[in-house]
Amino acid sequence: MVKDLKRYLAFLLRYNKEKGLYILVGSGLGIIAQLCTLITPFLTKFIIDDIILGGNYRLFQYAFFNSDYHAP
Repeated sequence: MVKDLKRYLAFLLRYNKEKGLYILVGSGLGIIAQLCTLITPFLTKFIIDDIILGGNYRLFQYAFFNSDYHAP
C-alpha cells in the first residue's frame, strides 16, 4: 500500500510541477477560510449574550465596526 501511495504521489507531482504556486496559494486560502469559520460561533455568542441580553448596546459599535452608531 505504501508503495502504491509513493507511486501515486510521484505521478501527481510530475504533472503538477509547474502548478506548485497555485496549489500552495489555494491551500493557504482554504486554511484561512476554515479559520474564519471558527470565529463565527464566538461572534454569535458575543452578540447575543453580551450585547443584546446584557444591554450593552454601546458594544454594537465595536461588533459591527460602525463608528456612527450612538447608544441612547
